[in-house]
Amino acid sequence: GYLVRSFVRDKDAIQGIVLLAEIAAYYRSKGQTLYDGLQNLFTTYGYHEEKTISKDFPGVDGKEKMAAIMEKVREERPSQFDQYKVLETEDFLAQTKYEADGSTQAI
Repeated sequence: GYLVRSFVRDKDAIQGIVLLAEIAAYYRSKGQTLYDGLQNLFTTYGYHEEKTISKDFPGVDGKEKMAAIMEKVREERPSQFDQYKVLETEDFLAQTKYEADGSTQAI
């Protein structure tokens, strides 16, 4: 699944397919296919690989441990990953977006 926007709180195939149709229409208007657009993205930005790592926290102790981890992340929002600066974070519990410059905005 893919979460396009935050107004749906779950990855929604309908959101993703509508976005894909819009992208396909854009490339068709340029006389290209989705495959052509994808190849252009690879040429411009390179290839990307990701791996999802799922952690299980079973039982009551697990729930408490996960809550503690989430609280720490909320209190100590990341400012950088590797050499990449974090520009903004969103806290769905607090319904707040935090910008790197310290400003906040309701989401």
